[in-house]
Amino acid sequence: MEGLDNQAEQELRSIRDKLYTQNVVEIKHSSRDNLMARICEILCSSINSGGISSSSSDQNAHEETHENVQAQPTIQATSLVFRSGLSLTSLVLLKVALGQPACRGIEELDFVNLWSMDQVRAALRMVRRQPPGSESDNDERLDNSAEPARDDNIDKQGATIRTLKFTAFRPRERMRGAGRALAELLVQEFFDYAKRGGCYDHVAEFHLHAYPFGSVGSQVLAPAVAQNTTLNVLRLQDCDLQSDSATSVAQMIRHNTTLQVLDLSDNPYYLSSDLTWEMTVKVLIRHGLQHNTTLLELPLMVSRRTGRKALPSRTKLDKHLKLNRFAHAYFVATALPKTRGSSTVAPRNGGNATGHTESTALATGNETKNHRCDSMELIPALW
Repeated sequence: MEGLDNQAEQELRSIRDKLYTQNVVEIKHSSRDNLMARICEILCSSINSGGISSSSSDQNAHEETHENVQAQPTIQATSLVFRSGLSLTSLVLLKVALGQPACRGIEELDFVNLWSMDQVRAALRMVRRQPPGSESDNDERLDNSAEPARDDNIDKQGATIRTLKFTAFRPRERMRGAGRALAELLVQEFFDYAKRGGCYDHVAEFHLHAYPFGSVGSQVLAPAVAQNTTLNVLRLQDCDLQSDSATSVAQMIRHNTTLQVLDLSDNPYYLSSDLTWEMTVKVLIRHGLQHNTTLLELPLMVSRRTGRKALPSRTKLDKHLKLNRFAHAYFVATALPKTRGSSTVAPRNGGNATGHTESTALATGNETKNHRCDSMELIPALW
């Protein structure tokens, strides 16, 4: 394989095999442009074999191509993890590869160690879709040559990314002090576009791990998260959130009506003392949870490196969350009746039964939204 040493060749063969046999594929040396180029070629070659072939007058050639299509394995991977970052060039190539029909099953991207603001911006724009009915987005683009060109066909037939993860490992000091700039970038490139509709409606989970935007960044993010109507899961793990960021977090909880999981794990400043913890819980309940009926989980776990062996009591927090979970399960069960003796969802509005089993965990869609007013009336009655 031209341009790759023996180690890279072995890794490429391993990745190629995993793409067709495993759900989660980790690419350890994703920072190498030549390796990423070959991986993108594999994804695109799967398309050329499995997609619509070019027209030809030779019927025999067409039949031979059809036989090759039947023999071509299907990509099984649903999650791609890029362990050592991605260059802007690789992000452009990845955008093209993910836009192919063979990548339709990929739903999760995990970017590790994207330290540059330009890299984070390019990764967000790679997932963004053009809003329905928009003739062109050229006027909306920022002056940045790193942004991949868009294609309406890519949006319709390629991968649908539902989970987007950004993880920054040590040395995180490279982004220390850039908390406000990072938060403003997320607001501008993700949350502002999400409000327009159609751009990020497919992204239901957004993870930020070990990006130190701190309390200043949380103040920038709070209004955007409060107004967001697309995310069901938001994880802000190990993001240097100080105890004074509790007010910003409470604002997110109070005004957001779609978040079901808000993960604040590994932010040890909430647990710096018993008094700090009590004040944090008081702010989260009084200014957030008392006005929220949709949040189901609020993890505040910490790792061993914080030096604290046991978490303080979170009984008061769990009391509000249990009421939300009860109301959520009740309305999911009543809104989606099942046929007796079967787990098949009953037909509605004259439609056909889907045949899918219904789960009460983290339901998304219009059912929860339609009963938000009812749950506001139910929960006070349970006190």
